[in-house]
Amino acid sequence: MTRRIQENLVPTSLDKIKMLTREDIVTYGKAKGSILDAAGLQLLPPEDPRKALTEDEMMARSAADRLFEMHVLARRAKKEKITKLEEDSAAKATEDQPAQPIVVDNDAIDAMIYLLDYPQTKAEAFALAKCGYAINGVFEVNEIPKADAEEVEDEEAEGGSDEEEDDDDSPKSKKAAEIDAE
Repeated sequence: MTRRIQENLVPTSLDKIKMLTREDIVTYGKAKGSILDAAGLQLLPPEDPRKALTEDEMMARSAADRLFEMHVLARRAKKEKITKLEEDSAAKATEDQPAQPIVVDNDAIDAMIYLLDYPQTKAEAFALAKCGYAINGVFEVNEIPKADAEEVEDEEAEGGSDEEEDDDDSPKSKKAAEIDAE
């Protein structure tokens, strides 16, 4: 799925778009100790606050920490890029032509982070919100197997009627109707 998304993005946007999967969050959380399994929880002292956390809260804490790190890296990369541009401008400057000031678009997005498969439930979304991260957009992607898409194209070429698709409420026919509309 990640490969397909990257193939369909504008090549210049790949440096600003970062993807974060559930697996990445779990791996990060286990490495940092914010996600503990049952055996790990048993080893904690009774007064440890991590014992009271639910699985959703541990996952949200791990996601929030990883998102924070990713934001810091994006801001650091932007600062380094601006510094490099200023140094290049200063190096090109002569006595006759002083260095040009660097214009920075502060409205441009520094980075966009796609959470591909997290959160999946309302409880996970609520736990993530409690950690200070709101979800700015939700996209649901429905894929049509290639064979079904080819059948739709064949029907269009043969002049198939739209009435057959309207009677069928299956997800495949709804997606086919969307393809016809495009």
